[in-house]
Amino acid sequence: MVAVLLEGLVVSCRRMLSVEDRAAIMVGLEAGLSQVRIARSIGPSPSVVCREIARHRCPGGVYKAQHADRAADCQAPPQGSGSWTAMRVCAAA
Repeated sequence: MVAVLLEGLVVSCRRMLSVEDRAAIMVGLEAGLSQVRIARSIGPSPSVVCREIARHRCPGGVYKAQHADRAADCQAPPQGSGSWTAMRVCAAA
């Protein structure tokens, strides 16, 4: 992760959320915090948190950090990587 301090603001340049970030999202939602407040507490923009919740909610509408982390790991590898092993393993799970 790369962080830059600009007049007291930390700008995060991470590409992916960590399992700790996802756990913080889950705890924040359970505590009734807004997505904006959750985002401010963990670093990414509110839109990143909103997309994360929308993509990885369980069928009952509940966000679970472990489920979200597993689902994120199973997404397609970057184009041109030539590695489809992770997709095959996740599809079999």
